[in-house]
Amino acid sequence: MRPDLLWPTLLASGAATAYLSCLSKSYVFEGLARAMPIQLGTLSEVFKGTYLLYGALGYAFHGLLGLIVLQPLAVVSLQIMDAFFGAGGLVFFYHALRRLEIPPRAAAAWAAALGGSLGYALWSTDAQAYIFSTFVLAADWYLLAALVSGRKVSPIALGAAHAAAIFAHIVNGVFGAAILWLLWKVHGARWRRPALLYAASAAAIVLAGYAAVLILIVRPASMADLRLWLIGSLATATGEARWHTGLGLGGLWYWLKMTLNIFVSMGPAPAALLWAARAVLAVLAVTALASLRRLQGPAKSAAGACAAWLAAYALVFTSWEPHTMVYRVSDLLPLFTLLALGTNTFLPRWRAAAPALLAALLATANFSAELKPRSLEANNPRLARMRFIKAHTPENGWVIAATADAGNDELYIPFFAERRPIVLARYDVDPEALPRRLRAMLAAGEQVYATSRVLAEDRWNRLLAPFHPKAAGDDGMGLVVYRLGKTNSTTLNSSSGSPLSE
Repeated sequence: MRPDLLWPTLLASGAATAYLSCLSKSYVFEGLARAMPIQLGTLSEVFKGTYLLYGALGYAFHGLLGLIVLQPLAVVSLQIMDAFFGAGGLVFFYHALRRLEIPPRAAAAWAAALGGSLGYALWSTDAQAYIFSTFVLAADWYLLAALVSGRKVSPIALGAAHAAAIFAHIVNGVFGAAILWLLWKVHGARWRRPALLYAASAAAIVLAGYAAVLILIVRPASMADLRLWLIGSLATATGEARWHTGLGLGGLWYWLKMTLNIFVSMGPAPAALLWAARAVLAVLAVTALASLRRLQGPAKSAAGACAAWLAAYALVFTSWEPHTMVYRVSDLLPLFTLLALGTNTFLPRWRAAAPALLAALLATANFSAELKPRSLEANNPRLARMRFIKAHTPENGWVIAATADAGNDELYIPFFAERRPIVLARYDVDPEALPRRLRAMLAAGEQVYATSRVLAEDRWNRLLAPFHPKAAGDDGMGLVVYRLGKTNSTTLNSSSGSPLSE
């Protein structure tokens, strides 16, 4: 086989096998939230304003798995899909490096190092939109590498590719900085026309895509609903928009720390492997930095595009949750490109061996420190808790979700206990609405349960005490399931709405 067919085949098959073999059992809240509309088959909830395509692809992929007799939970379908996106992204990255004149073995080694980095591997084994976003950006980067290497790439094609990245996640709008940089470097004084064609095609496709989804599927009932749909995670409980962190030196410090963390785990064990990976990474980073000044031609232009890429995203993520790893996954593409370009000129005899060593250390250290532990069900105590709740509540029962895990119970209960949740966060503003609703539910013959974790919170204990909680199961390790009974008062507040609306 030709090297440019052999190496991508080995990369994709090896990465897909590795990621699929250690799918996460941590089941983070955000992944479950992405999966819930798919699990329920609620198509209008699948499309989100901030990442238009991910849910739709997950919906289709989950349906495809169902057609071939596999019936996983939707969250597992998303994890499997993400494993394939992670593997595919390495293929695009390999070919981008080849366009930048990195030799086949070195390009394969750097792609393997990308695949073994913590951020990339972690989110190729879990359910979130960001590895898909990185996959699309890797495809975009391949087109840009082809452009800068002298191949003909239509500005309209660049616009369409950028639109796809924005559909993957709206923050990828800032990727335009890298595109405009390379259009200027490639076309020189005549850069304005291709830049205008690129921008016009990207804008037209994005606007048409959003309009089609809004008109045909989402159909917001009001301007307020439209606004909430568009701002996504910016929205607070009251519907206002809020930037999560803000500007400051603290944000920059967290951003810099996370820049290391997306390569290699900060976990305490296995210490020797982690420190070896950090040491090799540091040597290669210093080598690359020292060599970037010597770059010429396409490699120099590509390095400038990587700098523009990193700077554009840093403008966002030094002030928006700089401590959150998942937002930084796509930064690995320009970072590894810079490492590859720098070491390719400074260490010609070691340009394949050095990244191969780094890849082996990153993959081994990150697997031992985080990927393997997260893939073990025994390391997620919530799952055992859900099995206990399922065993001690009826199939059609309602279970009040505890607030101690920042919302995890509200999704763990329907997914893993297979019971209907009552979400306490919805009663923060008006706590007295909870007992009104419970009285209505119990009067209608519904069975409602609460756990000792809920009753451990004073304000909810006070509101639930009149329902005379009666133990329905005790796991002997501190978790007790209680069934709620009717109170002496049967007065229902007619303004509380349908008790079955949640």
